[in-house]
Amino acid sequence: MRFNQICLGIITLSFLAVAMVQTGVVKPAHALNVNAAVRILGEKILASEDRIKAEITKEIRDVCAADA
Repeated sequence: MRFNQICLGIITLSFLAVAMVQTGVVKPAHALNVNAAVRILGEKILASEDRIKAEITKEIRDVCAADA
């Protein structure tokens, strides 16, 4: 569920950047910077989730191995 929310947020901000360029609120270069920042932030969040899941999985395997 969290992954879907992150993806939806990234898509929404990308559309917002496009709309701001089309209405003349920002210049295209600024919109590209916004999109790049959002993409990098999304990648960091997803990487953190993957790292946490891997650590939890390792802990579970270690506990199961100790019980065996």
